[in-house]
Amino acid sequence: MKNSTNDCVRLALHGGEMSKTELLKLDLTLLQELKIGKDGAVELKLVDKMKLAEQLSFGENETVKALISALEKAGESLANQRYFAETAGGADVVDA
Repeated sequence: MKNSTNDCVRLALHGGEMSKTELLKLDLTLLQELKIGKDGAVELKLVDKMKLAEQLSFGENETVKALISALEKAGESLANQRYFAETAGGADVVDA
């Protein structure tokens, strides 16, 4: 996310002039909302990383709890796959 904020601004100011290839290279992970008014006024709404981190750490709502649960299950599944790969006839460890 090093250039995410710059890429969001770049999209807002020059998006109409950019090629599809250039647009696909933009890191827009922080972009939550983009508005460009008829008068050319630009409004960017970016993700509040501190608020997001706080919500994730405290599990404040059901959606966050479901996300954490899904991530935990995915981690367990990957760990099981790695274990079976390690124990299957002395095979090399295979990272999924």
